Amino acid sequence: MKNLLLPVLAVLIISAPAMAQNFEIRKRLQVKVRKLSTKVMRKTQMNSTTLTIRELRQLKRTLERANNILDGLAPVPGPGPIPTPIPVPVPTLKCAQDLQSNFQAAFSKVKTFAYASSGLDLSSSAATSFAQTWTQQYQCATADRYINDFKYLKKFAYASAGLDLSSSAATSYAKNKVDSFCSSYDLSGEFSKAYKFAYSSGGLDYSSSRARQYAKDQVEPQAFGCRNFDNF
Repeated sequence: MKNLLLPVLAVLIISAPAMAQNFEIRKRLQVKVRKLSTKVMRKTQMNSTTLTIRELRQLKRTLERANNILDGLAPVPGPGPIPTPIPVPVPTLKCAQDLQSNFQAAFSKVKTFAYASSGLDLSSSAATSFAQTWTQQYQCATADRYINDFKYLKKFAYASAGLDLSSSAATSYAKNKVDSFCSSYDLSGEFSKAYKFAYSSGGLDYSSSRARQYAKDQVEPQAFGCRNFDNF
């Protein structure tokens, strides 16, 4: 019996100072918590009307956490910064889903463009079909920009100072490139500079066709890297 008591007494003797220290720490913390709670209550009554909505939310979360701790419940997340809500993406409104006035105006513009020789040069029925497809893929507000960009690209591709393509090839080029064209980029001007450098004897001294290909390779990576229209 004596042999059993000795280890227990030894543990009690060794742990007594630590227990006493913990008791003192706990006692001091209790006093500080009571004083702090009184101070918080007083300041809440005095200053709550001056706080912003964000500050009130942070204070509310802090007090809820403190209340849960006192109730022995799992504390809610600390006050910290309030997370910025993730914006809900607004679905893109296609032209066919827009107001009838917007839809009809855009449809008429696109059909006229598709029928014109400066545009797609389609038959009347094909132009109608193109306009129907276009309004299901694009926004009405982009009709003017789409048409202007297309005509610019077709003109550049057809011109002898540009790509010097046939009319049909120039049309195909514009149709394939219009969606990604960076309209703020001076395509014609930059192409001309690159072509002259490649063709001139003081530059690369290439043949005309090789100089044109060189200029095309130089400008296209910069000219076609944008997403202008919401048809993706």
